[in-house]
Amino acid sequence: MIITVAFDVKNYVEVMEGWPLKDDNMTFFLEREGNVLKKVCLSFSGVSIEHAPHFKQSTETSGRAELKASSGGYAVLARKRIMNWQAVVSGIQIVDLDYDSFDIRFHAENIEEESRIHLKSFKSSYDKALNSACDFEQIGRAFCANSIPDDRIESTSHYREGRLAFEAGRYVDAYNNMFLFLEARYCDGKTKTAQQVELLSKNQALCLSIEEATAEHTNSHQADSKEKFDLFKSCTSVADKIKALVLLRGKLRHHSLKSPYRWDPNEQEKHKGEARFLIAVVHDIVIRESLEDIYSPASLENFREQSVSRGNEIKVRLTTRRVNNERALELEKLSDNRCL
Repeated sequence: MIITVAFDVKNYVEVMEGWPLKDDNMTFFLEREGNVLKKVCLSFSGVSIEHAPHFKQSTETSGRAELKASSGGYAVLARKRIMNWQAVVSGIQIVDLDYDSFDIRFHAENIEEESRIHLKSFKSSYDKALNSACDFEQIGRAFCANSIPDDRIESTSHYREGRLAFEAGRYVDAYNNMFLFLEARYCDGKTKTAQQVELLSKNQALCLSIEEATAEHTNSHQADSKEKFDLFKSCTSVADKIKALVLLRGKLRHHSLKSPYRWDPNEQEKHKGEARFLIAVVHDIVIRESLEDIYSPASLENFREQSVSRGNEIKVRLTTRRVNNERALELEKLSDNRCL
């Protein structure tokens, strides 16, 4: 079987011609529309048919078939090999690739394999990972909130990037972005370990969030059972926990290729637990601030006035009756349906 991993090109690049190039069992090729480069692809031949997507028959309990699909580790290999190519070609042309969302395609190499490939391709996408239903009341009132400081805007941008990185499986980037939130918010430009530990330890709200997140991650089953979170094994105080977080930041952000303790960008799973923990800490801070602004009396009044003036209101009439069908109570209320 042949597995092809295709990465989308995010910037505009023109390539006038192109043909497949082979290296052992790998084939490199480009997909273009006209002369515009759209995808960079890498195929692996001679792959075991066991890695093909297939439907598992329904069981008596579930009552439905299940689709088993996996890249068999070839997506990781493709990403590493294409990153190698990307680094070499960067001096000539910048090619910005989307490594978080890619196509995986499956092709039979003989007739016997055709019937065992139940799905020809699928797209690994994290576009909808953080999507959820959201009331316009919250979105609208957020716009009606008062202006916030620039440092909050900057730090919250790190939080957003960290959440997206976590959902895409880039756990080291997720951790680093969450710590950048703490640095931008509380460290006053200080970068040394002792300085950061001292400044972060003085913030009571942060310390409380760390203690609450610690209790949740060590005493509950919220995290995946395969996820390791043993960063605080020898930490007794909140200051010790903060120091452990700062030291890990140093390891992940300033690693050296000469160090035997350097992190491997292809082994992100090792730091999933730490990334999830720090996300919980920062999220506690961000959600508290968001709710205070969205549900402040000023935001409510501003949003209500605008919605009523534009006719976005509804009359609600409630009538209750006794069991013997005698009228007991009648209420009439005029309200904005988005402010309830």
